[in-house]
Amino acid sequence: MAYAALSSLMHTLQKLLHSKSSLICGTSILQQHVESVYQSLCALQVFLEDTTNEVNDTENLKVLEKKIRDVVYKAEERIDSSFRRIITLADRYKRERACKSFNDELQKVEKELESLKIEVMQIEFSKSAEATTYSSSSRKYSTEQNTLVWMKDEFNTILDRLTDQTNDLTFISLVGMGGIGKTTLAREVYDNPSIRCRFDKLAWVTISEVYDERQMFLELVSSIIRNRTDDNNQKMSNDQLIEVAYRGLKDIEIIVSKLIRLWIAELFVKGRSNKRLEVVAEEYLDELIDRSLILAGTRKPDGRMITCKIHEPLRQLCIREGQFENFMHVLNDNDCSFSEGIHIYPRRVMLLSLGTHWNHLYVPRHWSGNTTNTIYSLIFTGNSFQVYRMPQFVSHFKLLKVLDVFSINSNFSWVISKLVHLRYVAANIDGAPSLAKLLNLQTLILRNLGPK
Repeated sequence: MAYAALSSLMHTLQKLLHSKSSLICGTSILQQHVESVYQSLCALQVFLEDTTNEVNDTENLKVLEKKIRDVVYKAEERIDSSFRRIITLADRYKRERACKSFNDELQKVEKELESLKIEVMQIEFSKSAEATTYSSSSRKYSTEQNTLVWMKDEFNTILDRLTDQTNDLTFISLVGMGGIGKTTLAREVYDNPSIRCRFDKLAWVTISEVYDERQMFLELVSSIIRNRTDDNNQKMSNDQLIEVAYRGLKDIEIIVSKLIRLWIAELFVKGRSNKRLEVVAEEYLDELIDRSLILAGTRKPDGRMITCKIHEPLRQLCIREGQFENFMHVLNDNDCSFSEGIHIYPRRVMLLSLGTHWNHLYVPRHWSGNTTNTIYSLIFTGNSFQVYRMPQFVSHFKLLKVLDVFSINSNFSWVISKLVHLRYVAANIDGAPSLAKLLNLQTLILRNLGPK
């Protein structure tokens, strides 16, 4: 996470150093501060690369990375905000004042990064692996300790049948008088690590002789889609619950070309000599497939991938980790509103439509301009959205670098021209937007809503 933050700010500064545009305050003093900040970021990036390869004290490394990430995030917000004012102002005198403010911000960032660089260089990491090494015996799962002793044979028989490599659909019935431990045995099997590893999806549903159909659907969805809250599920009809359960059982399929363009726009792809970034990104993807983290989907006749897939459990793990690290937040259309769904201010927000619609999407009153400036990527995906005044909503996020609103049938022409830091944009328009001030634009995907 810290490495990506460093890469993003370094990319912005590189553009400033190499730009010939008259929009930049081209003074030698300003250039010196930009170069100084850039060199500090380079030093931190090298430090992270070295310590990631050598360090054994992973806990201290996580704390250090978080500190670097937070400092760099705030620095990037201040630099981008100041630079945006310079680009958007037409009056010469106002721009001169904005340039002075930009120079002041650079000096503050320069001091903060220098202080951080000194601090992190003083941290000594332990070379001993003993502190973070756990004996295999402490991790070993003991079946005997968690299984009813008198049902050990039945337990092992069920495990063998469920983990047998067969494509046949398997049903196993536990029959016996009440109170002998059928439910306990079933729960032990359900929670066993070998079962968790064998199956991508597991669901626990209780059906008695007289059962509630809706309650059964609620339990099914809660088991399959673990990030949905009970309150959200209660608001859905039975048909919607069935649809969500069905979608949850399917692997998520991803268009490779779009994934690669987003990786590049987010600066997740590190350049290699004599190779285009797209080629390097494909190598990243191949490596993930080799590690069985991603599955290859459909392919072109020449063997290149069109789509890839990710198992839902792994996707949910990524979402949880991303939210924990304040790296990304995913909302679905059962959340009442954007404001109620987000209690923190993440760097990236994805809004996922599963069939219903966002009806109350708005920027909450307690959010200031500084708060909306923390979000750099905004992606809408899934079914078509119906959102009231969507372009006005997007316009609040003035420092966006990635914007994907292609699934929303609204005119974003006037919004795009105001988001001067955009690297990636996919949107619908009604008339050509002005792109003159989008100095960092890499990917442009537009669809005209007007008459053909």
